[in-house]
Amino acid sequence: MFFHTYYSFKYGTFEPRQLLQMAVDGGFSAIAIADINNTSAVLNSLRMAQKMPLHVVPGIDFRAGAKPLFIGLARNNEGFRQLNELLTAHLHSSEPLPERAPEMPDVLVFYPLSVY
Repeated sequence: MFFHTYYSFKYGTFEPRQLLQMAVDGGFSAIAIADINNTSAVLNSLRMAQKMPLHVVPGIDFRAGAKPLFIGLARNNEGFRQLNELLTAHLHSSEPLPERAPEMPDVLVFYPLSVY
């Protein structure tokens, strides 16, 4: 299951520490944090989760405005780099995010059912 933190403006309500504790209290052993078009919560969440019985998978929920495009979850550090590279390229150009994820060998990609 993936979650948004309050870094997903208008879509997430909990700060990362609260979200992690709620996951532990709810019996989760692993969660993915995939905020919308950012990774602001990921590094601190990974650090905090090391002190908890919880594994955090970093990801990004890629959207064009309110339209969901795809969610990328990193398999490893290289996957996290690949996700950030795509996001950074988009943020520093006038190009829109692609409708389909580019080839990222270390990333698991999920598409919304209503789109494909």
